[in-house]
Order: sequence, then C-alpha cells, then structure tokens
Amino acid sequence: AAWDEDARILLPSPHYEAQEAVVVGDDLGVLHAFQLDSGNELWGFIPRFLLQSLAEKAAIGPESYGQPDTIEDHLYGLSSTINRGWVFDDTDPDPGQHHWRQLAIFGMGAGGTEHVVLDLSHMSPVSPQGPFEVVWTTEDAGLKAEYDLYNGETWARPALAYHIPSEVSTQAPDAFFVMG
Repeated sequence: AAWDEDARILLPSPHYEAQEAVVVGDDLGVLHAFQLDSGNELWGFIPRFLLQSLAEKAAIGPESYGQPDTIEDHLYGLSSTINRGWVFDDTDPDPGQHHWRQLAIFGMGAGGTEHVVLDLSHMSPVSPQGPFEVVWTTEDAGLKAEYDLYNGETWARPALAYHIPSEVSTQAPDAFFVMG
C-alpha cells in the first residue's frame, strides 16, 4: 500500500511511496508532477501519441517555444484539467492483496482526442514500482477504434464516478470513468 510503514523508502530521505504533488501539463505535451512541499519535480511523462506533435514543435524551434507565428496555428499539448481520485482495485486474485489506487484521468483539450488514466499511488521517483503506471489510454489497440468513433476534442473534465453496492459493509464501490 502507498502508506505501508513496512514499505517506506529510506533514500534519499525516509518517505512513503505516495507523495503529495501538483500535477500539470504543458504545451509540449509533458505531464509534470511537482512535490507539494519542496516544489521539486518528481517526474515528467509524454504520452506516446503526442510524440509527433512534440517533433513538430521541435522543428519550429525554441525561439518561439515551438509555436507557429500566428495564434490560430497554435499547437497544443496537454490542455485539459486532470482529475484525481481513489478507486478500489479488486483485480488481484488474492483478497489480501486488494488495495486502493490513486488514479489521475485527463484528456488533451485542444491538444487531441485522447484520454489517459494513470496510477499515481506510488509517485516517489525511487519507488520500486516506478513513479506512476499508465493504466490505459483511448489509443490502446483494443480501445482505439471504439473511442475514435465518438471522441472529439476532449475539453470536458473527465471524472471518476462510483456505484455503491447495496451491501456496503461487504463490498467496495465500483469506479467508472465518465467523460463529456
């Protein structure tokens, strides 16, 4: 678990795998996580489907931050709000290994038609699991054709919604990804 006393990371200083962080995207398409207390960058991530856009901005050059001269031709990166929430993961067949995950879901806004879901439960850059995990994107091979039928620019803030079972004491809520 993200706050398990037995799984604390000792170096460079003792800390839990979970980190309080500010997570923001930029016009190059990089998603950044900055530690809340220090402001230090924990990690950066560029979704694979934004690499072509990043190459186009690099070809324009750094003097204009990779942007064309006219605002109408602006090239967007991650131009949407990230939503974070906790979901119960009951996919492990061993009931003792079920746990809560902190997920971040976001779209690209004017930057594209894709959505991404990341597991941020262990954002420490020295976590043995890595600082994050890509859970899925609408560009995954098994999802792309279906989402391409319906997704336009992903301006609406995606959300996590929950179905609470009638037997609340014995079951965890089911989480759903909702997009506008």
